Amino acid sequence: MTSLHSKALNKLPAANRKENACIKCHVTGSPEMIAAEGAKPSFPNVQCEGCHGAGRAHVDAATTVDIVTAKPVKTTEDTCLRCHNDTSPHYKPFYYLALVGMVHKKGKG
Repeated sequence: MTSLHSKALNKLPAANRKENACIKCHVTGSPEMIAAEGAKPSFPNVQCEGCHGAGRAHVDAATTVDIVTAKPVKTTEDTCLRCHNDTSPHYKPFYYLALVGMVHKKGKG
């Protein structure tokens, strides 16, 4: 809730919110939902599900005895590169292994 991802939509100029190629990396949802909702997304910003997969599966798994499947999907460098790539007009190269530990700091949700 305090990460830069939680403010992703605010970083996107209003003129670009109608562009699916832009908004898809600044909101959370399925490609179909994002395309249909356009500039008024139901799930603004990059929320947990944007990188870790559908939350419903996580909640369902957490209520079972199989605690192993209750863990969110582990992200990889490819997960980040879906949006953090050179197709973005504001792309800055980054080093996944150096930054991965900074995304979820202890005690910061």
